[in-house]
This record gives sequence, C-alpha cells and structure tokens, in this order.
Amino acid sequence: MASREIADDVANFESFVSQRGFQMLVDQMNGQILLGNGTSPNLSGLLLSANRTAFDYTASNPYYQTVDSANEIDCLTVAINNLLILGYSADLILVNPAQFGKLSLLKDSTGEYLKNDNFRIVASNQAVVNGVNVYASNKVSDDAFYIADSSKAFGLVRKGGLNLRVTSEGQDLFKKNLIMMELSARISTLVLRKEATILGDFSDAKTALETP
Repeated sequence: MASREIADDVANFESFVSQRGFQMLVDQMNGQILLGNGTSPNLSGLLLSANRTAFDYTASNPYYQTVDSANEIDCLTVAINNLLILGYSADLILVNPAQFGKLSLLKDSTGEYLKNDNFRIVASNQAVVNGVNVYASNKVSDDAFYIADSSKAFGLVRKGGLNLRVTSEGQDLFKKNLIMMELSARISTLVLRKEATILGDFSDAKTALETP
C-alpha cells in the first residue's frame, strides 16, 4: 500500500514501484521458485524432494570418512566434486544467511580468517568456493546447502512481462487516503535433471565426511 500523496507524485510513485515493489515481487518469486509446494497456484519448488537429489551420507560417497576435521567448506567442496563425477559443473550454491555468517567466521590453524584460492568472501552475501558462487538466501533452512549446475538442472519460464494494478476502491482505503498496488509476474519452473543438484545438511555431511 501507499499514500495518495505518493501516487499523485508520478516520479516518486514510479520510483517506489520500480524499487520497493520490484524487490518485494522478486522475494516472493524466489520463495516460490525454491519452496513452492507444487499445488496450484504455487510453483513446483526446486527444493521439493521430487526436484532435487539428496547429499550422499553413506559409504557409496567417494569422500565418505576421508576428511580430517571436516568443516562447512569441505562439505561444499565434496558436493561440487560429487556433481563433477556425474558430469556436471556446479555454478550455484545457496545457504542460509546465518550459515553464510558462519562461513565468514571460519579460521585457519593460526587463528586468521580463512581465505585462500579455494575460498573467499567477495560481498556481504556472496562467497566463492572452488570457483563456484555461494549466495545467502533466507529461503534455505539454517543447516542446509543447495548446489546445482543450473544450466542443466532447471529452467525458469516467464510468461509475459510485469503487471501492475492500482486501486483506491474500498471504504477502508478511502478513509485512510491510501491506494493498493498489485505487482505480479507469471513464471514457472522446469526441472530438467534433478541429478544435477544436491541438497544437504552441513551437520550430517560433516559427520559423514569425518575420518573415524
């Protein structure tokens, strides 16, 4: 919602819609793309069990019980290599913002913050692990990580452009001198190869990778 004063100021209104409105729409779209339950009108989210592959915590994983003092970077590196073994090149990693904060606080044996050719923080919500971009997303649960070869795993289809509807109808809106805006877009997810993705839990992955 916005006040009529904002709506009457065309320049500010357009700025409000293009910035705040678009940000809110993108957040809703991201939620649907990842977490949609598949029941119309919701999307079939990429994190649904039918649309992704679980991290292998068993002895069939080539890296099972092979890592000393396994940490979160090890988990991501192993998942990247697991995809590589299958012929996929990971280009996207998503983690929860709280978990991203933990990554940024990792230190080496000398107490220095971890930073090397395999791992570096490049922005407040972005890091790079083995050349793969890692992004913080509040759509991912705290202990989880999602890795994909996005060019082969899924596609996003947008039908038409953005639609904006503005109304001042309704007694409550009239009394409060407000208008209501609805910004919408039509998109759908297309799962191509779920084996080109991995969803795992850091705590379970570290336990599986740790040398006995």
